[in-house]
Amino acid sequence: MSFQTDERLKSYLDTNQLYREQMCRAVLATDKRFSDVRSRHPRGGPDGGRDIQAVYRDEQITFGAVGFVNQGNDSNEQKTTIKKKFSDDLESAISADKKLKAFVFFTNINLTIGEKDSLIEKAKKEGVLFCDILDRERIRITLDSPDGFSIRFQYLNIPLSEEEQASFFSRWG
Repeated sequence: MSFQTDERLKSYLDTNQLYREQMCRAVLATDKRFSDVRSRHPRGGPDGGRDIQAVYRDEQITFGAVGFVNQGNDSNEQKTTIKKKFSDDLESAISADKKLKAFVFFTNINLTIGEKDSLIEKAKKEGVLFCDILDRERIRITLDSPDGFSIRFQYLNIPLSEEEQASFFSRWG
């Protein structure tokens, strides 16, 4: 199932920014460190590069941005595009809240640990204390877990196997 999830994350939601943002909001909501997770512009539209707003560890306003590309293939060109998108969205988030201390970025491109560390370091230099990057693999791991099965089904149209149904109902009743 993980192969199918990975493939769908690359291109299934091409041109559907609304569903991309809604899926990422739902993924973030599964992370217990975040509360009050919501879309900033629930029907889509201009949001100043801040697609999601949440509260990190019950105290810090967090902005989240979604940077997906169509037909994701992890090429150097696409990675360059995503790194620029990260920088632009981070700048937009900081412009909106000069005291911003938490930022989360979602992408359907797989980044290396070094690439993610470099982007996180950029955020820290701007005064952001907590920065997390959920690339395609991290999103896939969440979607292929009992907490993410319903999100995967809703946004990527991947049905649950019998084993997944058993683990889902064991967890959620």
